[in-house]
Amino acid sequence: MSRTLYLAFYPSLPFWVGEEPDDADAESVSGKMAEHVYVQKDYLHELIICRDGRIALRIRELEGYEPAVNSEQFDAALQRGVTHLNYLNSFYLILDSAVQEIDRLSYFNFREITSRDTFALEYVDGKLLYEPFASQSVTSEFQRTRYSSNRLASQVRQSISIDAIAYAGLVFSNLLNSNKSVLEKDFSELGRSLSEYKNGNYEISLVVAWLLIERSINEVWKSHLDRLNAEVSGGSKRINAERMEFLTGNSFVAAVTSHVLELFGLVDCQLLKNIDRLRKLRNKIVHKGGSRLSAGDIQLAIETAHELIARRSEIRLMLNFGQSLSGN
Repeated sequence: MSRTLYLAFYPSLPFWVGEEPDDADAESVSGKMAEHVYVQKDYLHELIICRDGRIALRIRELEGYEPAVNSEQFDAALQRGVTHLNYLNSFYLILDSAVQEIDRLSYFNFREITSRDTFALEYVDGKLLYEPFASQSVTSEFQRTRYSSNRLASQVRQSISIDAIAYAGLVFSNLLNSNKSVLEKDFSELGRSLSEYKNGNYEISLVVAWLLIERSINEVWKSHLDRLNAEVSGGSKRINAERMEFLTGNSFVAAVTSHVLELFGLVDCQLLKNIDRLRKLRNKIVHKGGSRLSAGDIQLAIETAHELIARRSEIRLMLNFGQSLSGN
């Protein structure tokens, strides 16, 4: 018996992939809405995007587990679900960027998706068992639209080009095959920081962005140490395990290593100034009970985190910093 599991969602704004279907025949339109207009498969994942904008992602390494029967297995299953959601958020952020870049359109206005916005699609031997509705999210309305006779009259949808969808799929696939930690953690958390910024939660947004900055600095520092760690006399390493532990331990925090990296030419002066400024803002939040933050502060934090991720992944995204007041 072959079992496959996809995690699916609809972005918060409805769209057509390619051309809008003709609504002359309701049954025909329903079939066209469910049409798989973009499919990408390899040994790591499957990505399916339907005409009506449903995005379904399968990550093969997250499948094949038995139902949890104890707390340890439950925690492991929960973590797999979080990881799957992180991949989905990373693709959504990449898609938002691709639509801006290819279609010259700022449409989605990215917001982080949560478990409430997603639904699982389980197939056994190629047949869908059932489609649960994400009843706590606007996603359920988009799901029901497929089966509603007045579906097109009630929704205005933007058309997104196949080229933009394909570009997003290519970027996602390349990263998954070359640097999956960027998808599993970095882009997902970058999206979380951006989402909190859009919601006006500036302190949370900055703290999340700072965690990304700190992680990126540590990765650059460790990579630099690896390059310096040449063999010396007798076949031993220049930096043995004990020395490596010291150089990557508590004495070498981001405040220190960022300055050392600037001296080696791995971080430029302006980036270092930005990192120092953001570190001080973060410390005021964490250690002094808060700080008065502006939209510009948070944009700088997100852009700095993005720049450090881009230097490691060689992928730069177009980030939409647009905000709106509640009710507008």
